[in-house]
Amino acid sequence: MPTYIDTILCEDIRPEMGNKVTLAGVFGEEMLVPQIPCVIPNFAIMQRWRLSNEEADRGGAGQFAVELQFPEGHANRFPAPMNPAQRGPNVTTISFIFKFINMAFPQRGEYRFRTYIDGREANVYKFYVTPANAAAPQTARPTIGFHPNQ
Repeated sequence: MPTYIDTILCEDIRPEMGNKVTLAGVFGEEMLVPQIPCVIPNFAIMQRWRLSNEEADRGGAGQFAVELQFPEGHANRFPAPMNPAQRGPNVTTISFIFKFINMAFPQRGEYRFRTYIDGREANVYKFYVTPANAAAPQTARPTIGFHPNQ
């Protein structure tokens, strides 16, 4: 089974020549939006997976599908693109790119981007959508960044 690398949320993704990808407007795991509900005109998700040498030689690692789950529980499932970006001879990393026009986020809360391989859940990426003017959460967050005195 392929190994999960990462998931990136942004406003636009463009595959480029030479096994490169251009990302624009990258979001963090907390998406600050102007208000709730909101519609983001352009929303894209890129997910990368590493194939074993055997999977790369076979030309793939099963049938991928993804699901976007909303905080209240309903979900939309999508098949992964038939031809993922970044494919070619000797390429052991595959990237799936999903683009949404006028993506609605109807409520504040935790959203989940689930990936299935051959019908089995292989990864869950969680992100939180909240208005930019919302009060700071009451729970402590881990320290992020480089701290030489720790």
